[in-house]
Amino acid sequence: MTSLGYTEHDLLPSLLARLPNSVVLDVGAEKGDFVDACLAAGSTHVFAFEPYPPHAADLRKKYAGVPAVTVLDAAIGTADKPIRLRVAHDVSGQPLDFPHSFADYRDRRDARWFSEIDVVSRSLDSLAADAVIPRAVGLVRVDADRANLLVLQGATSIASAVVTVECWNGLQDTMRDPPYDVPELAAVLSNRGYRDFVFVRRCDGIECLQVGSAHLHDGDSGTLIFIHETARALLMPVVYEASAAAVDRLIDLAVSIRQESQERRAIIDSLQAVLKGDQSDQAAPEPWVEPSPAGEAERLRSRRARVSVITPSFNQARFLEQTMRSVLDQGYPNLEYIVIDGGSTDGSVDIIRRYADRLAFWVSEPDRGQGNAINKGMARVTGDIVAWVNSDDFYYPGAIQAAADAFAADPTLGFVYGRGNRVNERGELIEPFAYTRPFDLRALTHGIDYILQPTVFLRRGALAEVAPLDPALHWTLDWDLWIRLGRKFPARMIDHMTAASREYASTKTLSGGFERMEEIRRMLDRHTGRAMSIGYLNYLMFTLLDALAGSGIPKRTTIEHHIFRVLEVCRDLLGLKGLRRPPGAARRIVRAVLPLPARRAAGRLLWRAGFRWR
Repeated sequence: MTSLGYTEHDLLPSLLARLPNSVVLDVGAEKGDFVDACLAAGSTHVFAFEPYPPHAADLRKKYAGVPAVTVLDAAIGTADKPIRLRVAHDVSGQPLDFPHSFADYRDRRDARWFSEIDVVSRSLDSLAADAVIPRAVGLVRVDADRANLLVLQGATSIASAVVTVECWNGLQDTMRDPPYDVPELAAVLSNRGYRDFVFVRRCDGIECLQVGSAHLHDGDSGTLIFIHETARALLMPVVYEASAAAVDRLIDLAVSIRQESQERRAIIDSLQAVLKGDQSDQAAPEPWVEPSPAGEAERLRSRRARVSVITPSFNQARFLEQTMRSVLDQGYPNLEYIVIDGGSTDGSVDIIRRYADRLAFWVSEPDRGQGNAINKGMARVTGDIVAWVNSDDFYYPGAIQAAADAFAADPTLGFVYGRGNRVNERGELIEPFAYTRPFDLRALTHGIDYILQPTVFLRRGALAEVAPLDPALHWTLDWDLWIRLGRKFPARMIDHMTAASREYASTKTLSGGFERMEEIRRMLDRHTGRAMSIGYLNYLMFTLLDALAGSGIPKRTTIEHHIFRVLEVCRDLLGLKGLRRPPGAARRIVRAVLPLPARRAAGRLLWRAGFRWR
């Protein structure tokens, strides 16, 4: 799993933007990431303290000509004195970018501390007395390894609205526990007027915000953010809002994990049944549409053919009503609406019941995942035009009529699709879906999925001639269906803004990572007989870019540059007609454009994800 993303680097600038004094003391600035965040939030001045000479030199170079940043190459502690900094090395003896320390660390598998350098230690109090830094500031950030408490003990004269301190517990594989506990730290600051705090807590990639509680389990790490009593009224509303948003993200993640677990359990159960020789599951095929009655073409030409819309849903109460209203309020005179709920427990059923008199059918019961839920709905449709809209997406006005008009103009079409938007959790526009293009089967099969699912409307007679949605596919069940239909029937893009696809952290597409990539590879291999296509390579490079961000792999910027070169090649090729390439073309592009070190780094990322080049 990956972090939810609402870290102190998001929250602290939000707090800073509220303060009349936006001066920042950043103790342990390293490469300047937090300095950048503060400048972006409008800080008038940032004092960046970094004792490791290569990092300090990098900071001076980075902020040369930036008057709002002062770089001080000093360690911060309780007093002014010389001190020895232990330098971390990798197993070959080369210095690492981190974690250098004043503490006595035991060597570990990936780092050793066998050299030291002399540095100067100052206290914040003495620096303020010498007028090097101001006594009154907006925010003090302390990330000084096991010396965090010493930094605070040497800062009794510093008046700051916000103080943040890194903390951890039981990270035996990375660092020893600090020589103080969190209650001791909180007591020191409470005596100075910092009685309110929030803990940005992380464990195994999961993150939450705890207001007023800093209890740590083994393996926890994070940041304590203390608010001074003079700034409480101004800043605590921001903290409460951030905490509520973090709870929403955790709920989204839990729902996503539960749904994925149910789908995987169904796959495991079916495989176990096969291994035991029990063919009962195999004997029961997936439900699917019945062929349209005679006269389908005439009904379609009338522009008033019955349209059946299915909404599969599971614990999506916060979005479900908007989805249902977007269907029911279309004003289309011959609508059949079906809702298949997977046994939700979040209030979804109450929402469905409110609209029950306008539904042709609804049910709330456990199913075997999204594909099975849609197939169950398909088995109940009676319309000549069929669509499904997921319970976090929604239609724009006139969507159904635009589809009916397209089928009226050409009743032989297998399906039509329109233009759409990508929106966030609140339904606000992120950007138009930019990939929509006229139907091209080769591009769809060998390139990218340029069809936004909720914009699609299908002819029932065409659906009856292909197999049901494959419930074993988690991310590509719609793409697989478009390809199978496109091989038998013509399809057409309609120039109408039809639907919105909602994207947020726990949606399947955004949370899929390398598992999603492997499913795309298998699905396209099924249709093309090729292990890697140009389109698949395009998706894979974007997934690698996402994974690189938190990987800790050295020379990340250089590797990202080479990956963008691969993406440029993919873009040029995907823009051409006739996307069918000779076997091995994608691999040859990777070898030609990505240098060997970058290929090895990408390979390490894939290996960590349990994923192999194919």
